Parts: sequence; structure tokens; C-alpha cells
Amino acid sequence: MHPIDMDKYDKKRLDLIRKYEGYDPKAYQLDGENFYTIGYGSTEYKDGSPIGANDTISQDAAQELLNHHIDRSRAKVSKLEGYSKLPINAQVAVDSFAYNSGPNFIDDDKGFGTINNAIKTAEDKEIMKQLFKEAGGDKIKAKKLAKQRGYSVKGE
Repeated sequence: MHPIDMDKYDKKRLDLIRKYEGYDPKAYQLDGENFYTIGYGSTEYKDGSPIGANDTISQDAAQELLNHHIDRSRAKVSKLEGYSKLPINAQVAVDSFAYNSGPNFIDDDKGFGTINNAIKTAEDKEIMKQLFKEAGGDKIKAKKLAKQRGYSVKGE
């Protein structure tokens, strides 16, 4: 198993993604998706091959796959100018977004320009606005999403 650096922030990052994704040992497909997900939200194996409809995974193997995808996502997104200047909770939110969207979102300014610019300029509030957009404009969903991604939500 490939352990990630388990300092308190990396542990928080890992715990939040695990909690947000949940663990499922059997491949499943969400409505409207044309791919399968397994373990802690993985949609492909380390070699890039897709999850199959009848695939299963142990919790240890799912954790190893999660570690791989987190490392892959963080390696790319953490190089963005401004990332290191973000508060830790904002970094955790960005990492969670990268895990769910795939790290190549940073190459797509047309589709992800708002969050890319927010990361590059270390604008913490703009990242929260992107989470609001991701929640379909629903303030309650946005607050829940923000809390799941590690933000402190004012007024609660």
C-alpha cells in the first residue's frame, strides 16, 4: 500500500474525501452517468482502465486507489500559482474538487475558469462561490458541501 503523508492536514483531507465519498465494495453507476464507480469514489484503476460493472474491491485496495488518485490530483493542482497561499481549509476544498472533477480541470479555463482563477489568485471566497454554483445555487446544499469540503461556515 502506498501511504500518503499523514500530517494533520493530509489526514483531514483524506478523512473528508472518504466521508464525502463513502465506501462501496461493489461497482455502481449513478443515474445519468456512463461510467462505474467503486471504493471511495474511484472511476478508474491506477493504470487508467475503467471500473467494470461487476468489479469488487476490498477496503484496503480501495484505500490504496484513493491514495493514488489523491496524490495524482494534488500533484497537478498544488502547482497552481496561489494554491500554497490559500488557507488549509480552502486547499482541502480544492483537493476534494480536483478528486471529484479530475486534476485536468485546471487546463480547462472555459469550463472551470472561475475556480481556476480563484486558485491562482488565492481568493478563498471565490472558491466558496464555486461550491455554491456546484450545489445548483441552493444555499443549504452549498453550506453542506462547504462543510464536507472542510470550510468553516459562518452563522452555524
